[in-house]
Amino acid sequence: MKKPFTYDRNRTAPEVRAALELIAADFPIRGGSAKQADVAFALDPSAQGPTLARSGRTTAITGATIPHLLRGLATLRGFAATATVPKAHAETAAFTTLGLMQDMSRNAVMRPATVELMLRRIALMGMNQFMLYTEDTYDIPTRPYFGYMRGRYTHAELRRIDDYAHRLGIEVVPCIQTLGHLWQALKHMPFADLRSNGDILLVGEPKVYALIEEMFAATTACFRTKRIHIGMDEAHDVQGGRYE
Repeated sequence: MKKPFTYDRNRTAPEVRAALELIAADFPIRGGSAKQADVAFALDPSAQGPTLARSGRTTAITGATIPHLLRGLATLRGFAATATVPKAHAETAAFTTLGLMQDMSRNAVMRPATVELMLRRIALMGMNQFMLYTEDTYDIPTRPYFGYMRGRYTHAELRRIDDYAHRLGIEVVPCIQTLGHLWQALKHMPFADLRSNGDILLVGEPKVYALIEEMFAATTACFRTKRIHIGMDEAHDVQGGRYE
């Protein structure tokens, strides 16, 4: 579909308009006047999912959340591409929370602009959570070798990602490791006293728990959410090193 959808800028809720302005970076949607509008948006807390209702040339999209509305918009685009926009269409969300975990620990991390592209994509799918998996790719100010030469995210970049997601109705949840999967950091000499074996922290060492506290402080300072995903998986060799 080449012609963009147009919404009434003056009759669209500010939080919805803010999301649409971001989506417009690579989706055919624009603000205009009431006469130009062919799509309208309404937030309804009681909605179970996105609904579409066509009347004349205008399609009204209703949903309980910003992602509901954006999924409805993406659905409308699919119908419009084949000139089959129905008079009514409704979806029921199967989950209250639906999201994506993105691995930012393999080779280079995504640039913030690429993360923002991903956020726009999942918002159009109706997702409302984005889990940012970072093993050592975030900045701990007191640990210069944590994430050294790994493209680690600065606090400013993480706040930028969180702010952007918030405008799309998406919660960003930091995902960190607190036992294993830390080889990229532990290979450096400043972490020698904290290493048990390979990529595993030395259980019982007080310096390890000080590091974990710094991990929590560094990540929670950057996000609105009160959630944090704590990884302790695949520490198969936890008893095979210096730990006794």
